[in-house]
Amino acid sequence: MIHPDCESSHLIAGMLEEAVMEFESRPPASRNPEGRSNPERIEYSARPRDLNGRLVVLLVIQGEYGRRILDWMKKTSPPIWSIEWIKLKEAIPEVVDEPRSLLPDDIPKADLVLFLSEISYSPQLIPDIVKGSGAIALIAPVDRSEWMPPGQVTQIKRTMLRWGVETSFPRPFCSLEPMGSEAIDMFAEIFGRPEFEIMTDDGKIVSEMRIRRGAPCGCTAFVAENIVGEKLDQAVERAGLLHHHYPCLASMDREPDIDDTLMHLSGLILKRDVDEEVGKYLKKERSYIDPRQFKR
Repeated sequence: MIHPDCESSHLIAGMLEEAVMEFESRPPASRNPEGRSNPERIEYSARPRDLNGRLVVLLVIQGEYGRRILDWMKKTSPPIWSIEWIKLKEAIPEVVDEPRSLLPDDIPKADLVLFLSEISYSPQLIPDIVKGSGAIALIAPVDRSEWMPPGQVTQIKRTMLRWGVETSFPRPFCSLEPMGSEAIDMFAEIFGRPEFEIMTDDGKIVSEMRIRRGAPCGCTAFVAENIVGEKLDQAVERAGLLHHHYPCLASMDREPDIDDTLMHLSGLILKRDVDEEVGKYLKKERSYIDPRQFKR
């Protein structure tokens, strides 16, 4: 039995992450597929480009969730990036016959589309948005499964693959990591799975927490700012409480396939990295059996 105090351990986080990361399209789609026609009414083929460190990101928002991420990215993105955005209507029909009628006349050009809608019918608009922006990559986070249903994910992946558009559907958003796509990796080096570096002057108290990579919502910076002065042996628990109070944007609804909530998983992802950093200074005895030690 796993000891209840080890909830933030590598084991628990690792097992949950393996389940949810199946939503990501890890192998990048091949750009400009040879000799393949698109039977759908929207024809598009992503054109390779040299980003040279510069990234134009188009955020597609619909409500407060997307607005908070937009505000944080405008504040913390690298200065050579360009952050564009459009806002979707709050009412999207169940079946969209004319997607362009629901979109702005002029969709900003972009390298990467970050889709942050807040109702389940909105993902129908993704193909037209990608085409209108000329994007070569798409990130569509799954922080609430009802906003990005699995069936929609499958359909969008198929369409983007035909178009040569690389995709990632991180579940939750703060699980995003580089995956072999230039545009997505540039984004994921800055925003995604939290990575810290904890510093201590006396081996007992957190004197500084540096951020290598922060969650797109800004929670990572909040944790780093408020954990300074905490005892190292209490830093993991404190980080979990700070994550909860931010608050996390992921859903509190239980996901049937992992029997847990995405908010809980998001907290475990953060706590695991804090746990790794604390482990550099503290020798901790395992109070549970890690089944991975028996794998050959």
